[in-house]
Amino acid sequence: MPYLFRPDRVAGTREHVVHPNYIVVYQVGSDVIDNLRILHSRQQYP
Repeated sequence: MPYLFRPDRVAGTREHVVHPNYIVVYQVGSDVIDNLRILHSRQQYP
């Protein structure tokens, strides 16, 4: 269920908070999910 998590701050991507300190930024394609970044919550993004 890739659309379960909220849209990200960058258009076309979504984000999932996997732990209070880590955020996974991903993009949903036609048949794949691309993990673009794994960020620590204290990092400046975008």
